[in-house]
Amino acid sequence: MPPIKFKILATKLMRQIVDRKMQAVIRPFFALLGLIMIFDYCIGGKIYVEEVISINKSLQNYYNAGGNSHYSFHIETRNYNIPVTEDFASIAEEGQEMKIEISTFFSEVNSSELVKTGDKEVYSFRLFSGLLLPIFAVSILIFKHKKEGSVLLLVIQVVILFNLVYLLS
Repeated sequence: MPPIKFKILATKLMRQIVDRKMQAVIRPFFALLGLIMIFDYCIGGKIYVEEVISINKSLQNYYNAGGNSHYSFHIETRNYNIPVTEDFASIAEEGQEMKIEISTFFSEVNSSELVKTGDKEVYSFRLFSGLLLPIFAVSILIFKHKKEGSVLLLVIQVVILFNLVYLLS
């Protein structure tokens, strides 16, 4: 075998070994991030009882084929502004006490409960970003072994990274 072909072959082999070693570090790192997100959501957190200061209804405008607008509802307390559904907002009253569960690591609102009525709500985007998305991502990262350089793995890692940025902001 000529020395030039051997050098090219050796370079390709070394690159594959380095890529595998990097993947052996990167994939567990992102899986660990996903597990931390799941753990943060599942273990619960501190519960605060605060008074409802106001219930806000705002019109969200956008321009597409879906109707161009919708209403969003927020309950404001002294320390938090919590997005809620229309049904939950209609039950809540100003001056009423509300239990708010805040996650341990990322300080996100996991759930809110009206003390007077016992009605409880989990913000659906928090459920998605704190539980469903990380479970999906971790399962892909742990069980996807056939293709090391898969585009799916890269996309999952980027999604976990953006989810982490969202949780930290």
